[in-house]
Amino acid sequence: MDERINTSILGIPESQVDFPNSGQRFLPYYSWLKDPGVVPLRFEYFILELDKTLNFIIDNLIKIGIDFNASRDELISGMQAGMGLRTSYTFRKRNTGDWKVHFNESLRKLFKQVAGELLIDLGYEEDFNW
Repeated sequence: MDERINTSILGIPESQVDFPNSGQRFLPYYSWLKDPGVVPLRFEYFILELDKTLNFIIDNLIKIGIDFNASRDELISGMQAGMGLRTSYTFRKRNTGDWKVHFNESLRKLFKQVAGELLIDLGYEEDFNW
């Protein structure tokens, strides 16, 4: 597991497959956070406040003029079905912060060097003392 995480952090620089390090993989999307037309949603919102998050999504789609031919309950049910909450690897444990279980001190140090500032910018950490 440590080797997989290490590869995910560092990427595969000398590979035929485009797989940059963790910080570089996020850079193309970073500017979206400042775009007023983008509503960023965190994984944690879907775990901790699913109903509120799905309603928030619907409200924002209505604000931009999308007209649904379904009730709010039907929309939410369809969204949940589309997320595969029962079958999705993304939602397999339905908890947040599980990465901390798998990061030993060496992996923490490596991630801080490669993309630690990113965690601070995204509001996941306040500083490098994690």
